[in-house]
Amino acid sequence: MLRPDAGYAPDADTDEVAAMRELLAFEGLRSFVTTDPGDPELASCDLVHAIGAYDDRHLGAAAATAQRLGKPLVIGLEPLAPYANWYEDAFAISVQLGLDRVDRAFYLENYRERRVAIDTAPLTADPAGVRAARQRFLAIARTAKAVITSDDPLVAVRDTGIAHESIIAAGIPLADEPGGRAANVPIPPGPFVFMHAPLVRRSHLGVVLAALAASDIDVVVAGEPADVDTAILLRKLAGRETIFLSDPSPAELAAIYARAAVFVDPSLRPHSYNRLARAARAGALPLVASEGAGARMVAPDLAFPVADVAGIAPAIRRALERSDRAMRVKRIAIALGPAIESQHVRGALLAAYARGASVPVQAAK
Repeated sequence: MLRPDAGYAPDADTDEVAAMRELLAFEGLRSFVTTDPGDPELASCDLVHAIGAYDDRHLGAAAATAQRLGKPLVIGLEPLAPYANWYEDAFAISVQLGLDRVDRAFYLENYRERRVAIDTAPLTADPAGVRAARQRFLAIARTAKAVITSDDPLVAVRDTGIAHESIIAAGIPLADEPGGRAANVPIPPGPFVFMHAPLVRRSHLGVVLAALAASDIDVVVAGEPADVDTAILLRKLAGRETIFLSDPSPAELAAIYARAAVFVDPSLRPHSYNRLARAARAGALPLVASEGAGARMVAPDLAFPVADVAGIAPAIRRALERSDRAMRVKRIAIALGPAIESQHVRGALLAAYARGASVPVQAAK
């Protein structure tokens, strides 16, 4: 069951639904997708899976539907920054309005101070309200029959109060990537910063590129230009020391990870855990947005305020110049432990459905 705004909301996870339906069909299971709580076909289902329901309002609607029909509820539980949409949209608007360096500095200062008003992505200054909404969300989540999460199960139980028997862990040990010769990849010879994400607004790469545009720090960005407008904007924001690689091979990507000194993840979304773990395993020091989900996985001194564009470059330079960088990377790699790979979410999904509705399916091996 998708939320009502699934047709246009950037965090509704609609891009994952088609793949999930193909997986279920392969396993001999019938599924259908709806945004309508009154859809009569819901009555014939064995369970309701709420997808993209990251706040209490959307999850509450799905839970109420499941309760009304007497169906078990399956949900996904991932940490999401309360103002993710606002940060992404406000930054894009700020840099588009800033036609020259002076204008851009003015708009980015307003962005840092959170003075950019966006009707479609409101920003509340009430932290107590945010905490209360989170508690309402968790109260609903605790009624679910199965909860799929990338968190360590013990951490999820501790942080949410969800019963341990309801948790389905989607994390597995990260597989080794094929090696590659760094000489074949157009990357800087010295220490450089690496970002690996699709070139779309929700990856939030622009805030780092804008911060480093006037610096001498080498940057490599690898990612598919899935959104042409965002890809064009990112190239405009980037400095001369930035290299874009839109389609590196697995071997080339492995070589980049192995050569990077610092891996920067400015995303506020919960889907970057795998890349953080991979970067640390390859020897790159992860640096993340303090407002994002990744901040829960690293020490506070390895996180930066994503709205403070002026402070990002100094934070990255400090990370590059850390004398204890290698030691910190080893500790982070051990701490991150398991990571998600999309092909292995299959087992977690099938296990959640089996637990939720007693459907006789065999989990992935």
